[in-house]
Amino acid sequence: MVAAICLATIGSVPAAANDDLVQDAAAQEPTEAKDQPTETARATRYSASVEAKAEKILHEAGLRRSGKSLIANESAEIARAMTALVKQRRELILQQKELDSVLGQVQQINDQIRASENQDGELNLQLARVAGNDVASNNRIVALINANRTRVSQLRSQRTKTQEQANEQRSSLNSKQADYAESVFQIRQDLDALRTLLAKTLEDPKVKIAVQVMNANQGVPASISAVDILQTIELRLAKIEQEVFSESIPLEIERNGSLYVTASVNNQPIRMIVDSGATLVTLTAEAAKELKVEIPTDAPLLRLVMANGDEISAKRVKLDSVRVGQFEAKNVSCAVLEPIATRADPMLGMSYLGEFKFEIDAAQKSLSMLRVETSP
Repeated sequence: MVAAICLATIGSVPAAANDDLVQDAAAQEPTEAKDQPTETARATRYSASVEAKAEKILHEAGLRRSGKSLIANESAEIARAMTALVKQRRELILQQKELDSVLGQVQQINDQIRASENQDGELNLQLARVAGNDVASNNRIVALINANRTRVSQLRSQRTKTQEQANEQRSSLNSKQADYAESVFQIRQDLDALRTLLAKTLEDPKVKIAVQVMNANQGVPASISAVDILQTIELRLAKIEQEVFSESIPLEIERNGSLYVTASVNNQPIRMIVDSGATLVTLTAEAAKELKVEIPTDAPLLRLVMANGDEISAKRVKLDSVRVGQFEAKNVSCAVLEPIATRADPMLGMSYLGEFKFEIDAAQKSLSMLRVETSP
């Protein structure tokens, strides 16, 4: 008889599981469901007291029944953490829109500056035509040129302030994106740890008996696994993880151990050493000239300490853009070394790398970077 087989199975558990539940389950003849054909497997049920003891064991193991399945109590904390991510991502989307708006203002100002500069050229041509012939026209054009140049100066000042605002917002956004990604990674670690713990818990003899009782009384799968218990929350986390993009960028390693990557500076390729120990992106004077990097006469003077301990002078400038793979940063601080530093290599330092969450793996010769999708 099936009932006899069930009893024999329950009665043969290890001595460590020989508690009240095991004794009661083994002692009780499970009741057969009525109106079931005797030729087929018969459903059995245990008494309410046995089921109560099974529920207690599951509770002590961090589990509870929900319908025909089991839920891990610790998964509630993970679920709350994922709910908090929804708010974080909403804030990221809003902040991205604000940044895009400010960057749009910068572009509009740039367009106005270009238009004014073109107008300045046209006015100078007109001035050349009337020079010495028409004093009134000459004076009128000179006045227009002065007014136009004053406007250009004002626009440039406005652009500087607006760009600084954009830089601050970008820095804040990147920081929050890194926090968001870190939260996602932490939730993944917590969920993986919980899965491992549940797998071990389900192997406990007492828990196995409790699951058998719940299988008989409530239809909980007898072979339920940690993966089954965490399936819903796993699917939810997998969807969130799709919003976090990462790229592993291959690096080249030289005999001296330096890691190189091909970056894009002002939309032009350049081979650079990846150095998270360098505060700034650095360029040689020759490289800066090839990349058409402008060095203002009033650029701040820096004193840098090289890897060998030598000190060298440099000027601090802003690069329009620096990009590696999909990851681009605007207005990146850069140190342009003095011309005598002919043997130095360009370096990709923290003024760029610090804009993103990154990891340098020398063994795998890779630079891993990430960003968070902030499209609505």
